[in-house]
Amino acid sequence: MYKELVDVVSTAALVKIESELASIGNTGMQSNVCTYRPLLCLGLPCAHMLTQYQQEGHNIPLNDVLNFWKKFSITPFIEALRDDVTINMEMDVVWSTFASIVIPQKMAIKRQLQYIGQASSTSILEPKQKVNERGRKKGQRSFKGSLAEEKSTKREPSAWDSHCGFRVVASFYGWDNDGWKIVNKDLTAEFHKYGELYNKVLSPFSSTTELLLSLECYDKFTDGKNWMIMSYMGNVISSCQNVVVLLISKGQCLSFFPLRGDVPVEDKQRMLVFGYINGSHFVRMELLPDCLIPLVSKMWTDHHNESATRWAELFSSRIDKFKKLIFHHVHNNYVEFIDWCSCLYLSC
Repeated sequence: MYKELVDVVSTAALVKIESELASIGNTGMQSNVCTYRPLLCLGLPCAHMLTQYQQEGHNIPLNDVLNFWKKFSITPFIEALRDDVTINMEMDVVWSTFASIVIPQKMAIKRQLQYIGQASSTSILEPKQKVNERGRKKGQRSFKGSLAEEKSTKREPSAWDSHCGFRVVASFYGWDNDGWKIVNKDLTAEFHKYGELYNKVLSPFSSTTELLLSLECYDKFTDGKNWMIMSYMGNVISSCQNVVVLLISKGQCLSFFPLRGDVPVEDKQRMLVFGYINGSHFVRMELLPDCLIPLVSKMWTDHHNESATRWAELFSSRIDKFKKLIFHHVHNNYVEFIDWCSCLYLSC
């Protein structure tokens, strides 16, 4: 069952899968009684999925394992027989490739090199301990006072399943639990109507066909191919809903404006804010009025229609404040994939 996983995913992941497989025994477990805990919390196949593979005699698909558990190699390092081993030739290839590619690709190479040079940051590490979301412990004093009320964000959790990104949009409009399905249909129609434009916007990193895969599934639980990739979907959501979209996370913050159309007269300051937490979940956030906002996606800068220019002009002062705060990270008027914390969202 582990043919596709061996030498590809971490030993820790294999141990957890083996433990889950042992817990179901020979009888297995049906989906109606499965807790889905390994799938939702760890990104690993859960009991009913393993039961199905076991009964059908299939190997566990690599796509069922979250990228978090994958790494370059699980072969332990051994002492080399020679002491003159170098990587000069390999580094020359890296430098040659690095000099000929665009900035987002350069940042991707940089992250991979960081994984090699900083072992503590590799994806082989187990997930961080889950944050307690059930409130304060019994007997613990609550935090009261004006400071709590002056915080710059309010978070609204969306349902903990694979459609959390689309549920954020539904929550923004006050739709019910099935509102994410409406969002999916709206975005699908957007892709079909403006597919040629989005292929230009997404090239060479993605395509309309690839992103439509994340919209075609209406099951409650899905695998990774149906998850929202916010750096690609942000401009699509913004254009479809004609609203400013923000992404706030520890590793990446972006602003997305509609690619076409002028600023509406009403609700022109209203923003749809996505918070990305725990490395696997989207929640809806609200920012205080006039707080600073992150830099604009380069996809919008390169491909927006002339009629949409006023979006950037409307929020230029707030973006400028953000640029001044992190000026040592900024090289142009757009954002790169850089590692700085999103705890900058104070009222200003």
